[in-house]
Amino acid sequence: MTKFKIDWKGTSFKFKERGFPVALKSRLITTSETVLTVKLKDKEIDTPFTLDIAGQAIITFDGDGLVISCVIGLAPCTAEQMEVKKPGKELILTLPFPLLNSSEMTLSGGVSKVIAVGDTLKEAVGRFKLEAKFDGALFPDGVATLPRTLDLAVSVGVEEYPGSRSLGPVELEVKADKWETKKGKK
Repeated sequence: MTKFKIDWKGTSFKFKERGFPVALKSRLITTSETVLTVKLKDKEIDTPFTLDIAGQAIITFDGDGLVISCVIGLAPCTAEQMEVKKPGKELILTLPFPLLNSSEMTLSGGVSKVIAVGDTLKEAVGRFKLEAKFDGALFPDGVATLPRTLDLAVSVGVEEYPGSRSLGPVELEVKADKWETKKGKK
């Protein structure tokens, strides 16, 4: 059996304020795209409002939190760009631009606030957690395979972010049927 698990915690943005009826959270931010979740507390919204994202996308909501219009750039949103998960409560926007430290989101109308993206943007080229299980052909002696070394080189995404890491006996230890990095030796 071969198994990989990659946990990439790349650039992220999150805005949530107690008592404020709109929450925003990125699912993904790349150099060319942002996937953004917009959650609404529909019981706290009773008048229309607009969300302007960095001057590049404008979403207008009615008093029930339903989307009246969505424009990205100069064109109406397509089904691929806007997915309504729960009408009046949650939608997912796929924007053809990244959120940046300098970006602002402006809510106006019945809900009003200017959100500086840089206040909660966590930038990262990439951070990875990799778990791998291999069959006996690659490690015929299982955890007893010697020398206990691991060399990993990865290239991630269209951007091909490079990464590499080498671990040897100083950094690796055997616990039951696993090789693990020693505490403090990452």
